[in-house]
Amino acid sequence: MDDIRGIGFTLAYVSLITMLKFLEFHSAAIQAACSALGLIGLAVYTCLTSSIRKATVRQAKASQRPLIVFELVSDKESKWLIYNRGNGPALHVYWKIGHANDKQNWHNLGALAVNDWSDLPDQSNPRLLTMP
Repeated sequence: MDDIRGIGFTLAYVSLITMLKFLEFHSAAIQAACSALGLIGLAVYTCLTSSIRKATVRQAKASQRPLIVFELVSDKESKWLIYNRGNGPALHVYWKIGHANDKQNWHNLGALAVNDWSDLPDQSNPRLLTMP
């Protein structure tokens, strides 16, 4: 009975020594394989975090943009209002009646803060033209 236990222990000892010799003999190849796997993992991690960073920057920019809305209000007489419904200030706001994009007849409204509004000046009795 003691011989059987001794043989099992001897086999385990021999297989452990064989495995250690294998690892020692192939240590350079094992290190190279682990380095290659680590490099591949690092490349995948870099690609994933880069796409997360780009999405975060895109979301931050979108959260600070103005959204200009024109609204026709009819109380005593019809007038056009311009609103900033976005989350950022609208700077250098210009408006024009018509669809020709020339450099004449542009009106400077200035700037609109968040949730601010302004009525379009009625000095020249502006009418919005419908596009054909």
